[in-house]
Amino acid sequence: MQEVFFREVAETIVISFPACGNIYMIWNKLRENNFSIDVIDVVREMSPEAGKLLEGYSSRDFSEVYLFFDYDAHNNNLPLKYRSRNVIRELLDTFDNETENGKLYISYPMVESLREIHSETEDYRNFYVSLDVGEAYKREVAEELEFRDFRRISRERWEVACRASVKRARLIVDYKESIPTYREFLQNLTQAKIYEAQWERFVCFNRVVGILNGIPLFLLEYFKESFWNYVMSCSGK
Repeated sequence: MQEVFFREVAETIVISFPACGNIYMIWNKLRENNFSIDVIDVVREMSPEAGKLLEGYSSRDFSEVYLFFDYDAHNNNLPLKYRSRNVIRELLDTFDNETENGKLYISYPMVESLREIHSETEDYRNFYVSLDVGEAYKREVAEELEFRDFRRISRERWEVACRASVKRARLIVDYKESIPTYREFLQNLTQAKIYEAQWERFVCFNRVVGILNGIPLFLLEYFKESFWNYVMSCSGK
């Protein structure tokens, strides 16, 4: 994604977190400090890799921060006092602006859901997955060839992923299969509304989540209406 979309658009630094690092830990650190510290400094402290990549940079050097994490229904990395709360709802309130604390995008159940996308149908192969599947989900989708290697996804396949993800997000939120307008997308298919629909309609009743990747939705928001119009006009579906 960085190579295909951002090489000539913006200077970017991509930081990958270790397996023990997640959005709950970032949020908890900010909360412990009454949100008086910057998310860049928290990330720098949490990840040795981030410390190296951010050497010589201050928080003022970054105009936008985006956070991409997998859905975690268990809250195992949170202090016990927070585990009875619907913390993800609070996370989405905290990380709702890329120029402040950062903007959060969640993939359900994890980033590997990108491999579920089928170019011919421009849709995900399956609708939902059990929350109990855990890490086995990675193995289940590993053999899907179109999006198997994340380093080599073409622009055309990213555009397919955008259309598929909009269709899936609308099905989860509105029970509609049609493509919305860009304005409807921005108003009705926000990360917060997607999460609320996932929680109320799937997680609470059946311990499943609707399969959806957050990264294509980020691309559509980041590159705004002109990109949306181009991507949606290329659809043959």
